[in-house]
Amino acid sequence: MILLVTPPSNLRCPFGEECNFIHISLSENDQIAKVTFPVDKSFAREISGEDETNSRVISLMSKASLSIKDHRSDSSLKNVEIQGTPKSLDIALELVEQLTVGTSIR
Repeated sequence: MILLVTPPSNLRCPFGEECNFIHISLSENDQIAKVTFPVDKSFAREISGEDETNSRVISLMSKASLSIKDHRSDSSLKNVEIQGTPKSLDIALELVEQLTVGTSIR
């Protein structure tokens, strides 16, 4: 998957709601970044886990915040948002990849 860096000015993605790319948004001071990417609902359930156990473990291990939200234009997808330092994002993305074995999200 291709990474698109969204500038701090919050410009919209040229692909709009149909975008299937991972987006990385950097804060003004570049210390905190946010990654957003779409996944199939079944993968979202794997990432979240029963009673959101997996989400909590990912957040505790990586020190990043993780949330799963509805995709705006496709009901078969969910958007995964991970926010934290670049190092915590790397750890969180690795843990998410381990939960969705056989599917690359990067």
